[in-house]
Amino acid sequence: MDNNIRGVIRERGLKCNWLAEQLNVAPSDISNWCSGERKPNQKRLVKLARLCNCSVKDLYPNISRRTIWEY
Repeated sequence: MDNNIRGVIRERGLKCNWLAEQLNVAPSDISNWCSGERKPNQKRLVKLARLCNCSVKDLYPNISRRTIWEY
């Protein structure tokens, strides 16, 4: 499993249509994120985590944080 977005949404009792409205995306985008066909951009991922009252690590448990330094 690449992500746990669907599991977190179900756990929290949230509706995909409500999340889509809050994130200003189509409900099909939420479905694509859940299935792993697409990934949300960083800004939407952080907002999704806030809406779900969880961490990004809860949504993507197998990712490691990468820091990019700009000089």
